[in-house]
Amino acid sequence: MGLPALKASLRIRALRANDLAAYAKVRHAHWPSRDLAEHRLELTLSLARKELHAFLAELDDGEVVGFAEVKLRAISSEGESKTLPFVEGIWVHEEFRRRELGRFLIEALSRWAKDAGYAEIASECEPANAGAMAAHEAWGFTETKRTVSYRRSL
Repeated sequence: MGLPALKASLRIRALRANDLAAYAKVRHAHWPSRDLAEHRLELTLSLARKELHAFLAELDDGEVVGFAEVKLRAISSEGESKTLPFVEGIWVHEEFRRRELGRFLIEALSRWAKDAGYAEIASECEPANAGAMAAHEAWGFTETKRTVSYRRSL
């Protein structure tokens, strides 16, 4: 299936309240270390607080094959702090990867953010994840910094 056929049989749309079960399922596929019930609970709370905004890639038959979500985060950079929509996750079903679905999802998030009055969105990925870094650059993100995180057990 080439890109023109994919565009015709797929839509990118905003998350709706009745998408909870399908959305929890694809979030679980992306973040399998948390069980489905945890995803449902987090989504229920986040949607009630209106702190999560997401877009779904959905086939004509209603199957969700991708998502991208943002939450507002305080971002500090070069002594400046601001609140920005932060891409918490983006995932596309393996069968539909490399068909620009990620870009379509990021474009939908970007339109939402711009309409909400933001001038930019932020994201992050692991420095060892070359595929994610290449995808972010292809989607128009610019690398701002690399960090190493530490912790100390007490």
